[in-house]
Amino acid sequence: MVKLVMSCSRGIRKLGEGTLYIGELPEGCELCLKGGKLVLFITGLCNERCWYCPVSRLRRKDVIYANNKPVRRFKDVIEEALLMDAEGTGITGGEPLLVKERLIEFIRALKRHLGEDHHIHLYTNGLLVTRPLLRELKNAGLDEIRIHPLSTDVLLKIPWARELGLKAGIEVPVIPGQEDFYHKLLMKAERLKADFVNLNELEFSESNCMALRLRGFSLKPSSQVAVAGSEELALKILEWARDNTSLNVHYCAASVKDAVQFKERLKRIARKVKRPHEEVDEEGLLVKGVIYLDGANPRVIERILKELKDELSRGRVLLNVRERRLEFHPSLLESILGLNLSKDIRLGMLREYPDRHLEAEFLPIDL
Repeated sequence: MVKLVMSCSRGIRKLGEGTLYIGELPEGCELCLKGGKLVLFITGLCNERCWYCPVSRLRRKDVIYANNKPVRRFKDVIEEALLMDAEGTGITGGEPLLVKERLIEFIRALKRHLGEDHHIHLYTNGLLVTRPLLRELKNAGLDEIRIHPLSTDVLLKIPWARELGLKAGIEVPVIPGQEDFYHKLLMKAERLKADFVNLNELEFSESNCMALRLRGFSLKPSSQVAVAGSEELALKILEWARDNTSLNVHYCAASVKDAVQFKERLKRIARKVKRPHEEVDEEGLLVKGVIYLDGANPRVIERILKELKDELSRGRVLLNVRERRLEFHPSLLESILGLNLSKDIRLGMLREYPDRHLEAEFLPIDL
């Protein structure tokens, strides 16, 4: 769990690594920080082409992803949500409103399968938002809408959403050199009584790299994706918002995706799928010992199973026929080493991703 490490009245507060805010965090962001939010990329189609858009070229078509996994049916989305015990869903794109019927169907189905308490928020540029459409989305079960305004005029739709009982706010990347724009944006958000403003650190991706370079932007020295100067401007905006507005303003660093969101999501999945012979490490990976059967003397394997028959019955030792290996709980390593195994045995500790059981790392142990 992320922990509050600094707090003061109407001051800038910090959560874990890379999260700063004043006021209150949006509920969708709280769920994200504890790994409880399913990310549903509902289409890559978009009615705009923002030069800084980080969406990969492979996704800029009508495709659906649930937590970066390509899916075809709604059943696949539900399976992914159940796998991670998702408490909420963030629906993004592209522009989700270009597939309105699909969007509404998915919102209804998420609420039907995961309960009315399952929090759903939607990202949109707001250009297609109308009062009747907001009413449809609200009736389907949408809880929160986040507008990425390509002009401040679209923010006039925030009061429409709030009138219907939706939480409504703004989410934008922080582009260095545009401080005045963000001051005007926050002042308008204040007048329109926006529930929140989210500021995201600007990121490089394979699709926007050239556009960013041509405009003179470079990588932050401590990051492989963040744009230099974006975080510094975000901190200035937070300080300005603290002194000049009553808004809830949240800054999210690029590092949060991997350092917090992805890791916490993995931990949720790992705790759910972990078997008795596995442990969950700090990265959210499954850890176990393995002895590969290929090349091993069958009599040696039989001796190991005989010596550890009690652990086998408890499930702390598993003969994995499909992967052709003997798996065991990490705490049993010393017992296995004490069996004086022959040097032709391939023994080691294995770390796997819990969602797909893909190998992350194998550390061999010499006998």
